Amino acid sequence: MITTLTIFGRPPVLGTFSKGTPGSVSINFNESAGPDCDDGCRWKNNGCYAQTVEARPDRQNLATKLARHGDTRPDWILSRGIAELEARAEPPPWIRLCTNGALPTNPTSAMVRQVRRLGNYATAANMLDHLHIPAESARKAAAYRAMDRRLVIRESAQTWHRWLHGRGPMSTVASGPGIPLLDRITEARREATGRLGGVCPAVMQTFRQRIWLAGRIGADRRGVGWPSNKPQTAKCGPCNLCARREYDVTYPYHA
Repeated sequence: MITTLTIFGRPPVLGTFSKGTPGSVSINFNESAGPDCDDGCRWKNNGCYAQTVEARPDRQNLATKLARHGDTRPDWILSRGIAELEARAEPPPWIRLCTNGALPTNPTSAMVRQVRRLGNYATAANMLDHLHIPAESARKAAAYRAMDRRLVIRESAQTWHRWLHGRGPMSTVASGPGIPLLDRITEARREATGRLGGVCPAVMQTFRQRIWLAGRIGADRRGVGWPSNKPQTAKCGPCNLCARREYDVTYPYHA
């Protein structure tokens, strides 16, 4: 017998994601590269990591859930997600909006009320610095920042010019390899704006672990030892770089 998990008689809105420390949750509104994702995003239908994940055969449950959310009013989704958070005995260690898809385009007044309700929850639970809310366009970032100034809305820069000149918390994805390149990209914004910046350790350590695992497999096949230690894991939650208003973030490209 298959048992379907429900909360308040409905499938749960809150989800999980691999880069979050255990107990972390996500709230998603639609499929990646769907109607909410801005056409100006350079990754839309062009190597978007979330779109790639949703197409995997082992992630069909996720794809089904995102399609269901896409057919539901976004203010209802956020309202139910907040209700699930409020029903918990303790807040989660990390909250991420839009691990897949994007913030709703052209939010209604009902959505604005729910965003402010999220701000109230995060403030009361002392979660403002453990809440990651990305926006893939300058227009969308400005709109959501205006809804509740307590929340950190992180704009993803779609051009080099925007990375150097955009105001407020920003992020960018570096499509080239190597830590020196990531550091140079981060430093370029610091020099242009005077703001602090860093490279996402959760994505960086994931790459290091993949490289380490490939080396170990190759060594096993050759019948030789693999002496290096496995790189440590970094997770969202213990690291709160994305939720800190004073920092900008560079992400290695991950598909």
